[in-house]
Amino acid sequence: MIEPGIFVALTPRSNIALEYGFARRLNGNDAVYAGGMRAYAGTQNFSGHDIGGLLRIAGSWTVSESVSLFLNFEHLVAGDVVERAEMPSDSYGYVGATFRY
Repeated sequence: MIEPGIFVALTPRSNIALEYGFARRLNGNDAVYAGGMRAYAGTQNFSGHDIGGLLRIAGSWTVSESVSLFLNFEHLVAGDVVERAEMPSDSYGYVGATFRY
């Protein structure tokens, strides 16, 4: 995946990152894989290299020495291979916190 992006420190205690990745598979007849090498069933039946584009927005804020908050949002725009396998574009997001003592 080629994933250019930009990272900006908004304040000394907060930052935001914006990335857009171009996902392609090396072997045009192999399956499309998710994290942990989990294959998406049926994608090996469709030739091609274009998996899709991945937009990622992430940010963090250090509230104090013991508390940090973070968020992440990702959206995959299905590429040719994924669309022909009848799998949709999809989004994922989460918010989290770290407490240190």
